[in-house]
Amino acid sequence: MSESLNRVEIKGFVGKDPEYRTTSHNQDIAQFIVGTKDFLFNKEKQQWHTVVVADDEVLKLVREQVKKGTKVHVIGILNTYKDSSKFISRHISEIVITERGSIKVITEENSQVATLYFD
Repeated sequence: MSESLNRVEIKGFVGKDPEYRTTSHNQDIAQFIVGTKDFLFNKEKQQWHTVVVADDEVLKLVREQVKKGTKVHVIGILNTYKDSSKFISRHISEIVITERGSIKVITEENSQVATLYFD
């Protein structure tokens, strides 16, 4: 059993249509943002989370069913890196869905239309 765990889980609405690209290692990926709301110190706080899909089967689901306004439940790993482009140094955090992650598309009719889960 592993002594550490890197796992992030969010549920919210997709803020814009996914963007698709191929990495320099010839891997197809999708990237989109998910908005969540929570209460912190008795105040509602909205946050936007960048989600990167790096698994071929989950990518297929995203292409078919995920668009702006889609409600999703995402489980992935947290990836943080430093970006020094555009003359500003900043830290970037994103949720990455690999073969160990999942995404569920949620609708009012079924509460779960499609699920891909890998553990």
